[in-house]
Amino acid sequence: MKKSSRKYARLATAVATVVVTLLSGMSAFAQEKPAVPDWVNKFSFDSRGFFRYSYEFTKSKGNFNEFNIDRAYVGFNFQVSDKAKVRYLLEGGDLRADAITSTVTNNYYTVATKAFYIELQDLLYSSTYLRIGLADLPWVPYEEGLWGYRAQGTIFADRSGYLTSTDLGLAFGGKIPDGYGSWQVNVVNGEGWKRKEQNKQKDFHARLSVNPLASMEGPLKNLFATGFASVGQYSDFTAVQSVGSQPKERRIFMLGYKDSNRITLAAEYLWAKDLSNRMSSTHPSLGRRANQDSVAKGYSAFGVLGMHTILDAGGAEHWGLFARYDALDPDTAIDSNGLKRMIGGASYTWNKNFMTFLAYENVKYDSSSAGATTATIAQRETESRIQLVTDFKL
Repeated sequence: MKKSSRKYARLATAVATVVVTLLSGMSAFAQEKPAVPDWVNKFSFDSRGFFRYSYEFTKSKGNFNEFNIDRAYVGFNFQVSDKAKVRYLLEGGDLRADAITSTVTNNYYTVATKAFYIELQDLLYSSTYLRIGLADLPWVPYEEGLWGYRAQGTIFADRSGYLTSTDLGLAFGGKIPDGYGSWQVNVVNGEGWKRKEQNKQKDFHARLSVNPLASMEGPLKNLFATGFASVGQYSDFTAVQSVGSQPKERRIFMLGYKDSNRITLAAEYLWAKDLSNRMSSTHPSLGRRANQDSVAKGYSAFGVLGMHTILDAGGAEHWGLFARYDALDPDTAIDSNGLKRMIGGASYTWNKNFMTFLAYENVKYDSSSAGATTATIAQRETESRIQLVTDFKL
């Protein structure tokens, strides 16, 4: 072989060696994933939102209709250890009405902290928890889970002004073993998540839910009974400091049947006792009994039906029907000052992340439901509306 040929052969061999080496390194680099910090795997997030179009049939509304984002939630979770996590939840949307007076205080969407707590798990036994901070209260989130249509509006006790969903304090709860139910107790400020503490008092909330036939086969295992009670005290109305104990008490008892996503039936009885001044902004007729205790009584019944329960047709599993009836007497000492609310509609679940529903709501008020004095007694106007809502979650 000539000297020049040997020279080119050696050069070609060297170039080939370099190319192969580079390609092998690139392949190994492509296969080797960058190291992920340990804390990233402990972090997760979730979100949910309600997008609504509604049309008002209420006479005074003059065919008012609107698009609105009623709520948008973004939640963050950090698993500190096997038995501890931190939860932070932001709530945004149309929070523009003042929590106490129900009057509009600004004209823009608001974002606020809805929950922020540390959760210690399995303290008493497996599936128990202790939450410290701004955490869920025992009743409202529980009933929202049964009802399933929070995007239509709040549940009976919340909409009537007697309870809210989260508050600052301590929460201790868990599941009863073998599917026999759940329980939760809270000690909280008592002002809810939209107000800071107003006094030295604290509220106590407790719920016990029991599935007494959980060990049985067949539909009877889905029967449940739930009891709830809360007790607190008002002392932030300086004009009425001389008025007794200013009580704030609630009692709720519910019976129901829930079979996964097939059918839910529930009925509840509500009893509440308050200083009338505190509830008069929500129920104007209570202004006629200023500085006195008012006792409210009411009930609510609702049902949710998955159409695949009664139809074998293809796609039936996407469709659902729902209905609810509320009746409330906000002060049993005042005649004809209550209300009756009817809600009904149909839903379509696109997938695990999206559901759309069409709902109709009608609220009728009794003959003396308006007027803060005996001279201004009147009947509040009947409300009627339709809503087209998409509820999405990730």
